[in-house]
Amino acid sequence: MKKLFALHRARVKRHPWASAFVFLVGLTILLESYWLGEFARRAAYLAAILFSIAMLDGCYLYWPGKESPLPVRRPKFELGIAAGFLCLSLAWLLVHFQGHYTPASLAGRLLWAGVGVLLVFSIGLALFELVVMRYGLKDLGLRFCGLAPIPAVVLGFGATAYLTHSGTWHEAVGEVNGRVWLVPIVGFLVAALPEEFSRMIWQTRLGAVLNSPATGWVTASVIWSFLHVPNFSTGSDHGLQSLRVAFEMVPLGLLWGYATHRSRSLLPAVCLHGTNFWGLQNF
Repeated sequence: MKKLFALHRARVKRHPWASAFVFLVGLTILLESYWLGEFARRAAYLAAILFSIAMLDGCYLYWPGKESPLPVRRPKFELGIAAGFLCLSLAWLLVHFQGHYTPASLAGRLLWAGVGVLLVFSIGLALFELVVMRYGLKDLGLRFCGLAPIPAVVLGFGATAYLTHSGTWHEAVGEVNGRVWLVPIVGFLVAALPEEFSRMIWQTRLGAVLNSPATGWVTASVIWSFLHVPNFSTGSDHGLQSLRVAFEMVPLGLLWGYATHRSRSLLPAVCLHGTNFWGLQNF
């Protein structure tokens, strides 16, 4: 335990601005939840996040892996390409969902859907890193390491959801029309893998450009959280509510980004994201 406290104390000294931001996010969520009468659930959410960080650090501190840090060759160039893909993805989503655009012909619909898959599911960005930048799969985080603490974190999240009578399992099942077997497939392939890959690219490239892994971690987590705003907005009167929900997702994004940084692998964050059936951020 002393080693864990010493580890985090040293990090706070090294990265005071990032540490202050993380603290203010947690404090703001607690104060807001107290005002809205939801303090117990939000406190449980943040407690689950802290428990998860302790489990990750405890495991990686006492049983450090031998993997080298994820490589970044041309951080500014790669970050610019990632930003371009991000803008194109947002444009496709806005045109398709907000503009209700669908090509008339079958060929047009197939082409439009293909463009959406390449952009929204990060396939285009992955191909750029693999083909143009010539990274290997291992360079992009496909490393089977750092998975030891993940079952304990998943159980901790599940226990918190059960004890607080919260969670979104039934909503997840409803989204796939009751096909329970589709829930993990959708969770891993549609959400976890593309989102965690994109966040890993933003996090590592931003960290390299700014010469601060902590700033890259925080910034990528905020970007990821607020990219969900359109998902929560069902009308003009829900704008503030969608921003609030996205803000409350920031700690979850920080946890998953932290797992990637500490494990030097993409898979722990993918596993945590893909098994987030209970939706702790929605407490």
